[in-house]
Amino acid sequence: MKVIGVDIGGTNIRAALFDDGAEIRTVVRAATLGADERPAGTMLTLIREVGGEDPVAAVGMAITGPVDVRTRIVHNPHTLPDWSGSAWVDEVEAALGVPIVVENDAMGAAFGEFARGAGREAEVMAMVTLGTGIGVAVVSRATGALRGAAAFHPEAGHLLIGSGALDRVDRCYCGQVGCWEELCSGSSIPKYWTTGGRIRWDDYGQMLARGIRNVTRAYAPDTVVFGGGVSANFDDFAPALREASAEPDPMGAPVVFVRAELDEPGCVGAAHLAAALAG
Repeated sequence: MKVIGVDIGGTNIRAALFDDGAEIRTVVRAATLGADERPAGTMLTLIREVGGEDPVAAVGMAITGPVDVRTRIVHNPHTLPDWSGSAWVDEVEAALGVPIVVENDAMGAAFGEFARGAGREAEVMAMVTLGTGIGVAVVSRATGALRGAAAFHPEAGHLLIGSGALDRVDRCYCGQVGCWEELCSGSSIPKYWTTGGRIRWDDYGQMLARGIRNVTRAYAPDTVVFGGGVSANFDDFAPALREASAEPDPMGAPVVFVRAELDEPGCVGAAHLAAALAG
């Protein structure tokens, strides 16, 4: 069975065609739309490009930021303004004639890593996606995915971690000062963690650990998987992260930190959901 998985991030969109779980080809484009582009038409073009002449059974989409999985409308004007506030998914589904399932991008990536990647041996896995923002998703073997009321995704990336030794911290678009996403997302690195053209990965890793402590105490995972663009530098910030987390937490279970194994966990997770939808 062939399905398409789409990962819509704040910077790029990736669409991949899968046949019985095996990835066949991938297409990448910028998430920002041109002056003459519209969400439905742009997505249709991308899906048809990656799908080619192959008929597909369903499409899965993992989309950054708050997304209502029931109405399939994105509510993320801050990091995904071109795709927010309209029912463009309904238009795409009607034009394609195949069902579409929508999920938060952090949860989509978590499903991919939990099923086929670094979390496949975990009992409870937290996926921390370090990209334009910070997304956190939690999946349990016993209870499945952690969801909030009205099927909204919990935004753990906006928990407060304080400012540490930083002299200046800007207010996050969420309205808070000292927000984890403001201080540790990919967007934060040139603002707070770069000096003389050199990234201070040790300092970054120590600040990242503050947010990870919130995650491990709130959700008690045995495995934390790091994905997103910043995870390409996992080996640079992981030593400081592990050092800052070395003391046993009297309020949490033992936990291991690992980098995501899949090249495109969001696409894999979205395709996994599409295959389940198609039956």
